[in-house]
Amino acid sequence: GHRERSATVAVEGLAPTANLVVPSTANEGDTVWMSLSSAYDPSTADTDAGFSYRFSCDAGSTFSAWGASSSFGCATENDINLSVVAAIADEDGLSTAYAAAVEVHNIAPSATFVAPSLIDEGSTYVLALASATDPSSVDTALGFEYQFTCDPAPWQPGEAHLLKRARQG
Repeated sequence: GHRERSATVAVEGLAPTANLVVPSTANEGDTVWMSLSSAYDPSTADTDAGFSYRFSCDAGSTFSAWGASSSFGCATENDINLSVVAAIADEDGLSTAYAAAVEVHNIAPSATFVAPSLIDEGSTYVLALASATDPSSVDTALGFEYQFTCDPAPWQPGEAHLLKRARQG
């Protein structure tokens, strides 16, 4: 003999997976690009339907909308480290999130040095730093400190008696 039995089996879906690709360091003013690569779902139906992605540049406090793009850029405004989060979801709404930290390095400001090429002995002349910029608008808004020396010897930090200081702001 033989006996037949039946049972109902509930099959739960698995969330898709991917690899988070993001640089470990960046410079202030750069855009940090992150992406989710090698997307995988064991369900061929979910894979064929495609995946949705969303991203956060502030440790998950706010996210981009779910979309089809698997990459996203975060602006770096200052030398404040970024905590990024990226998530992938399948058509069933199952999702997996990944997080990473990006160390953002401070970049020194730059300016154009303006000085006369020739002067007469005993003449007064003007030195200037023009068009000062910094990748960080926060640093730019705080202003810059300028230091000049008129001594032919190389300037050494800490030799305040050789410096004339001015503050922009």
